[in-house]
Amino acid sequence: MEPFSEGLFIVLFYNESTFQYSPAKRMYTCKFKGGQGYEQLGILFDNKNWGSKKRQTGTCAYVLMQNTQQTYDVTFCWKERVYKDSDIQLRCGSMRFEFNVDVRDFVEGN
Repeated sequence: MEPFSEGLFIVLFYNESTFQYSPAKRMYTCKFKGGQGYEQLGILFDNKNWGSKKRQTGTCAYVLMQNTQQTYDVTFCWKERVYKDSDIQLRCGSMRFEFNVDVRDFVEGN
């Protein structure tokens, strides 16, 4: 997502235990892992079902955070980007996030 405010990224994630800043890279990161991370993101987004999307076809896509074999994480990163054009420099922040999805049939529990 670009542009994305550095201040907004900090406000969203500063209180999280995995919040980190790298001065050398001028980059912030914050990770959420497994079922507990899924729940914490639900609190931050004020939506306990933030990681699923039902389609009109009846299928549902899920952000994969945990299965019987392993746990996965969602990582949010903010980094400053510098665009140069002749003598003009434009600084702008961008946020990216990485997550896993599973593509197969799911059976919803009761």
